[in-house]
Amino acid sequence: MLQQLLTGAYSVLSYYLLLLGLLGLYAWRRPASGRRLLSGLNLLTAAAGLLSLVSWGYELWSGWHGQDEFEQYALLNRATGPYWWAYWGMLLPYLGSQGFWWPGPRRSWCWSVGYALGGLLLPVLERLLVVLTGMHRDYLPSSWAMFTPGMSLQWALGLLALGLLLGLRPWRRQTP
Repeated sequence: MLQQLLTGAYSVLSYYLLLLGLLGLYAWRRPASGRRLLSGLNLLTAAAGLLSLVSWGYELWSGWHGQDEFEQYALLNRATGPYWWAYWGMLLPYLGSQGFWWPGPRRSWCWSVGYALGGLLLPVLERLLVVLTGMHRDYLPSSWAMFTPGMSLQWALGLLALGLLLGLRPWRRQTP
């Protein structure tokens, strides 16, 4: 429960960082209050990432040292099974946020936007992992198939979202 709450808060911080970073990259003159806000938000993101890493580590430790052999198998299958890339890919945004403890990346608008774009993949990978590992070895052997993502659809949706964000530009001032 705590890990889901932290992941949700972490995703919201990524969205906010992305919008604030795009605002800062778009503006020619960045106000000092925006720099302080960015620095504080990056520190909050680093703290949330550290708490998420601790909670994830506790979940792994309690699952591995528990007496339930099915939970041990599920943990081992997620980490080393056919969808290991989604499992370890979920760890990357948490590790990347730990760079915000240093002042250089914490105050950089470009670093924040790059991190936020990577952090937006976290909910996608998490849901993908839960659905795929739950369905690829179902009860019926006839449904034991591997999932191969259709990258054309993924790229099309990503480009559509980016086009909407850049086309609508909600941060732009309305000029008469």
